[in-house]
Amino acid sequence: MMTSLVSMILFSANSLAWGPTGHRVVGEVAQRYLNKSAERGIKKLVGKEGLGMMSNWPDFVKSDRSFDHAGPWHYVTIPEGLTYEQIEKDPKGDIVEAIGRMIAALKDKNADQTKKIQALKFLVHFVGDIHQ
Repeated sequence: MMTSLVSMILFSANSLAWGPTGHRVVGEVAQRYLNKSAERGIKKLVGKEGLGMMSNWPDFVKSDRSFDHAGPWHYVTIPEGLTYEQIEKDPKGDIVEAIGRMIAALKDKNADQTKKIQALKFLVHFVGDIHQ
């Protein structure tokens, strides 16, 4: 009984987040469901790098000060009994707003390639984050 309790306490933190493996699995699953057009577009943008490989990049750059602005993009807190539409939005953005912005960046014919690659990496990661 005590061993089970200790195990639950020690390993419960791991159950709160996907971690690198979970994000990679989400990316790999998404890769398998791409239509041919999306697959060609991604390949043109990033070459052979698959969605699974790029899915952890947004967590890796969290330690880079130039990406501090992206911290709030990884989550949103919606109190019980409210909907996303009802909550006060963070002016720095949140995961729902960021997903929309990343999709818009990918569709923007005038966006440079670096911006589009970052948008794709964030998008794959955020789809994993929002499903945790």
